[in-house]
Amino acid sequence: MTHGAAPVAEGTRDDGARAWPVPVTFRPQALLLTVLGRHVLDHGSLMVGAGTFIAVLGLLGVSEQAARSTLTRMVRRGLLDRQQHGRRAYFTLSDRTTALLVEGGERIFAPAPVRQRWDGEPPDWPALEAARRFH
Repeated sequence: MTHGAAPVAEGTRDDGARAWPVPVTFRPQALLLTVLGRHVLDHGSLMVGAGTFIAVLGLLGVSEQAARSTLTRMVRRGLLDRQQHGRRAYFTLSDRTTALLVEGGERIFAPAPVRQRWDGEPPDWPALEAARRFH
């Protein structure tokens, strides 16, 4: 069962004309990583129940089956740690995911991240070099 509408983006057809808006889809793992980074990362070793993740992903348009598969794959890949308490499964961020989310947050929210690494010289990219030759 899915809930909510998918985000919509406008595209262009091959002939350059505007196309009708098309739904934008996101992979459930990417959605879950966003939720983890935004709402779980700052709470240390917070254990989140499988049902909570399934409900949140359901609100984002992900089916229950896809949500369960995503959790299983993320555990297998070392992105989440799973703990069983009776019949209930709980998940925590693995050290690997914590490091990934911290590093991503630093890159995204750092002030002027591009300028911090710039040495004052123009980049030596082939596309820029080709453009320079035409001017």
